[in-house]
Amino acid sequence: MTHVTSDVGAPNRDAVLRLVADLERHAGWLGKDAQFARLRTSVQGLVRAVANGDDPLNTLRVVQAHLNRSSPGWVTPLLRQTLRNLRVELGPASL
Repeated sequence: MTHVTSDVGAPNRDAVLRLVADLERHAGWLGKDAQFARLRTSVQGLVRAVANGDDPLNTLRVVQAHLNRSSPGWVTPLLRQTLRNLRVELGPASL
């Protein structure tokens, strides 16, 4: 279980918050169809999990699943890269 705290060996909370904010901003640029609405909703769940100090790994997997099903566009590469950076920051348990 990975909690975003300031403990030694824990993920850098500031970096995680910045990456989650970037992910939320990029998700806001998506189209308005149902597929992208599901992706936006899952990103909002990830934002809430990180803000509440909950384990973000399950919601991270949901975001990844919705992103994998989304159609390619100019925003999806940004989302994918930000999600990769977030997984690196959260550590091996998220990979």
